[in-house]
Amino acid sequence: GDDTSAGSLGVQALRSLRVLRVFRMARNIRGMTVLVSSTTKAIPKALGCYLIWFAITMAFALFANRSFASVGEGLALSELSGFSNFSTVGNSLLWLFRVSLGASVTRVILDLEVVEPFCTPADLANGAPTDCGTPWTARIFFVLYLILSKMLLVPLIAATLVN
Repeated sequence: GDDTSAGSLGVQALRSLRVLRVFRMARNIRGMTVLVSSTTKAIPKALGCYLIWFAITMAFALFANRSFASVGEGLALSELSGFSNFSTVGNSLLWLFRVSLGASVTRVILDLEVVEPFCTPADLANGAPTDCGTPWTARIFFVLYLILSKMLLVPLIAATLVN
């Protein structure tokens, strides 16, 4: 029983490798060989650009986690969105990825700008933290991130791939 199913699974795996025939055919087409060789030469440079982008995004995610972790939920920052807020570095990275794609930037900023009476102020006597935001911090943070990600890093990656 198990030997035949394992054998057929191996045959199916080998059949799926038929896709690689395209690469064998590509060797014979001059335009495809130029495309494949230039792509393979561009990959290390592009990876370097992506690492720079990830390092900058990680720095912004750490700052966002420290600055906006306690901000309460709003229209964009809710459980319905899948990742509720900037409470973890992972959530911060996901939000920054969404923002760099242009999704709900203004709604996120509005959620992070919430002030009294729409939030709970800090109770220093009892040590209770606040869930209020900081308006100017949120605006400056996202403007800087969008400038870096969209106006500097994306053209850098595109220039690297074209060159």
